[in-house]
Amino acid sequence: MAELKLGDRAYIALIRKTPGSNYIVKFPDVPGCVTAHKYPTLAHGAAQEALSKHIATLHAAGERVPVAADIVEVGDTENLILVMTVWPDIPENVRWSTEGMSDEEARKHR
Repeated sequence: MAELKLGDRAYIALIRKTPGSNYIVKFPDVPGCVTAHKYPTLAHGAAQEALSKHIATLHAAGERVPVAADIVEVGDTENLILVMTVWPDIPENVRWSTEGMSDEEARKHR
């Protein structure tokens, strides 16, 4: 059985750009985690930092952290310019959210 280890989960990030805006990065698996950057080449670093801080904040508050999905719903592809993976720093002993998982899958994340 594969074990979830510290930092071995990549989250899918979507980068969108509309005229007159920065590059907006959102994580479908992590509601509320959004960042933006003026330059697309620096968006990945900004995304990694934002996701790591968001996960650390959830952990510090005693909340469960959403598990990264292998596949996400992209939704509207208008203005979507890039789909990328982001490997966040994950605190030790993080509590993973198992909402929507089968019992077998949930046991892997406890």
